[in-house]
Formats: sequence, C-alpha cells, structure tokens
Amino acid sequence: MSIPLAAGLPLPHATLAPTGPPRGAVVLLHGFGADEQDMLGLALRLPRDLLCVALQAPLALPWAGRAWYPLDLAAAAPAALPTEAAARACRLALGAIIASVEAVPGRFGVAPGRTVLVGFSQGAAMAAAALLAPGAPQIAGYALLSGYLVDPSAPAPPAKRRTSVFIAHGTEDGLLPVDLGRSLREQVEALGIPVTYREYPMGHVICEAELADIAAWLHRVLGEGTT
Repeated sequence: MSIPLAAGLPLPHATLAPTGPPRGAVVLLHGFGADEQDMLGLALRLPRDLLCVALQAPLALPWAGRAWYPLDLAAAAPAALPTEAAARACRLALGAIIASVEAVPGRFGVAPGRTVLVGFSQGAAMAAAALLAPGAPQIAGYALLSGYLVDPSAPAPPAKRRTSVFIAHGTEDGLLPVDLGRSLREQVEALGIPVTYREYPMGHVICEAELADIAAWLHRVLGEGTT
C-alpha cells in the first residue's frame, strides 16, 4: 500500500479515511526502521469507522526506514539505556508528536477528546513519553505495544491524567524483553491511570489476539460503533 503524505500537521503523515463520519481518530507511531506506511497495515485491522493518521518519524536511517531518535545498536540494551543524544532527539520528536496529536481534531473534524495515540516498539516508547509529559494533550487513550520507557527515572507529571491506557507485550520478545512492558505498566499504574494489560506468546510483533484486544479496548474508550 502506498498512500501519499499530506500537509497540515507538524509531522509528515499518511491517512486512512474512515468509512463514514469518524467516531474518533487513531494517531499511529511506527517503530525504529519502519515508516508511516508500515502502520497503515495495522490501521486496516482497526474498526473502520475510525480515522487513522500515521506520523512519520523525523530521522532518516542510512539503510532506509526512519527513527524517532537514534539507537546505539552495538549496546547490550539500547532501548533501556538511551544515550544523551537519543534523549535530546526524543525530546524534540516528542514536541512534534504532541503538536501533531493536538492538531488532528481540528484538521480532520474529529470531536474533541476522541483521539487515541497508538505506538509500536520505539513508537510505543514515544507514546509513553507523551503520556508522562507534563504538557501532554488530554486525549481519550494511549496504546503502548511492545514498548518501554525511554527514561524510567523521569519524574511523573504532577497531576493524574484522565485517560485510558492499553499496554501489551510478547512473552517471547527477544528484542525488547517482556520485563520492559511490565515495568511500563507499573509506572503508569502508579500514577493512578487505569491500564488494560495483556501479554501474548509472541516475539516482537503484533498478533491476531492482540489486534482483537485493541479493537475491544477502542470500543470501550470511544464507545461502540461499526466495524
């Protein structure tokens, strides 16, 4: 599938239009080495009365694909131990993500407060950073798929977020061990934010059972609608 990038948001993006008036919007963040087109495959598996907006990460990788921030691929645990350069790039990308999420309702005619942010892998790390950022927008929910916290020691925002969170991880994930997902769950729950947590017997992928659980969670967060 190839859908051209569109203008109107701080970050380049591709969209998948809903089958009718949008019940809500899903903003998608791809993983390291992928791009916004990659996430449209996931969008096709979500309820089709939702507008899907896949954002493009700012960094172009030498071998193709993009990234939200650089990783030290030679390190033993690059995801859990970000470099200072990665932290700086993460902060810059986070600002652009938050601005894009805030722009989606007005840009696409979605009702305020009916936007969900969904990220996979490094995209989930960025979505988690947005959730914990003091200036994050008040949106309906966050889905963090096979992700982690970029900076586990970062202070939590002073006020509780009125939002819903879905966290999922594979128990056989050899790239990002499941303990990262469990730690992410603990930190989010410590803020008093309701979390739907799932583990699946899979590696660093998205499985059919996970897609069904995400769709059910979206129905709870955004209300029932058509599929």
